[in-house]
Amino acid sequence: MGIIADNSRAGDEAEIRLWREKSGKALDELWKRSWIRDGISPGAGRLKELELQLSEFSSLCDMIVLVADGSMAAMLRGMLRALTGTGHKKLVVFGGTLSAGSYRVLFQEMEKHSCGMVAFSCGEETLAQRTAFAAIRKFLQDRYGTDGAGRRIRIVLNGEARYLAEEASADGHEMHLLEADVQAAEASGTDAMLVPGLLAGADMQAFMEGFRRMLTSTWWDRDADCYSLCLAGHREEDIVYWQREFTGAAEWIATLHKAIGIDARTVFMPREEAALREDAFCTHLFCRSEDSDIMLPPFPGADPDGSLNEMAKSAMEALWRRTTGTKLTLDGMTPGDYGELVCFLQISSGITGFILQN
Repeated sequence: MGIIADNSRAGDEAEIRLWREKSGKALDELWKRSWIRDGISPGAGRLKELELQLSEFSSLCDMIVLVADGSMAAMLRGMLRALTGTGHKKLVVFGGTLSAGSYRVLFQEMEKHSCGMVAFSCGEETLAQRTAFAAIRKFLQDRYGTDGAGRRIRIVLNGEARYLAEEASADGHEMHLLEADVQAAEASGTDAMLVPGLLAGADMQAFMEGFRRMLTSTWWDRDADCYSLCLAGHREEDIVYWQREFTGAAEWIATLHKAIGIDARTVFMPREEAALREDAFCTHLFCRSEDSDIMLPPFPGADPDGSLNEMAKSAMEALWRRTTGTKLTLDGMTPGDYGELVCFLQISSGITGFILQN
């Protein structure tokens, strides 16, 4: 496994025992969900099938706007920030705004590229979602004509989507239909992540292998739920990260946990250290092996070997020892390790949510 969870400072055994029975029931319910079933036993050749479906669309566009809101948008930003693609396409997550200035900046950038749009929905769309889809579609229609724009629009949705489903049916837009029970908070591992990941040129095969490793890990039969159980005893959470690759993932975790009643906030260290709350549960995210390092000259506080990565690790460990919470460490920011992390966090959020609601 590429992920290590250290719960030694997360809570006492009595607190964990208090929630353990509910955790088992939560896992029983989660294991009925389609995203887990499909993640464990994916259809043969699913990624190849998606690549073929996306080939024409991909060939037309060197900039793709991903229209999404809420936890879906946060999930997409996390994936794009963490996974380095081999393609040369510019993918932009857009939504959650009614600012004309934001649209002006987006359209000015789109003018420089051959553009397309992928819109996402796992329920009744917000006003901001409908606005973004309608405005960007009009931009594409004005530029490429109705038929040309139609070839540059794809929609990823489940059975609860309304506006986007109606528009796709009326205008013949290509659709990727998710299972009916897939909600935005559990869309990683589904086409909602695979479609943009493939368009970005990321290694989604390795990502899904990591995702599947976590789903099938015997760790869940032992103590993988400790993070969820300890978090359930708190109403405030600081999601602490030190590396820019975690920016989107931290935002995604905060969005998931806010939805289940936890006041979750992201804290980028050391810049935002003053925002740390004394009594908040801390979820620490750290990657042990970044893709690059910088060797520093000697100065007060520098690592003895001059490594910036080691200096960051030492600072993280010092903060970790002063806080209550869980430390989640990745071996490296690889697609496989990130797949494990995303799956772990998605299951953990489901367990904590079940406990708090029951």
